[in-house]
Amino acid sequence: MPKQRQENKTNGADKDNQAGITRAADFRSLYVNFARLGFNPFELSFFFGEAGTTPERLDKVSVEIKTKIVMSPIEAKLLAQMLTLTLSNYEKKYGVIEIPDEAKLASSTEGD
Repeated sequence: MPKQRQENKTNGADKDNQAGITRAADFRSLYVNFARLGFNPFELSFFFGEAGTTPERLDKVSVEIKTKIVMSPIEAKLLAQMLTLTLSNYEKKYGVIEIPDEAKLASSTEGD
């Protein structure tokens, strides 16, 4: 692992400890490259998964949903602000993230 990345992870852990944030015993990290969102009047649902092909079906993409996160609209709005700020900082440091036309959003949100 590059030294800079290790330092960033350490700094983040130090900030979490200062804020009283700890990891649960069953904490796990997931790789996802697929997201769908849903909502109702009381909450927003985030479905995360992994999209890909299988050796048997290289011509068809399938998605395995790995987890669902549910949060209040206020928490979702705060998350959107954090994502916007984090992506802005990322692009300042590493360059603009270009989204290919075929990956642009059509309609990825729907009510539950």
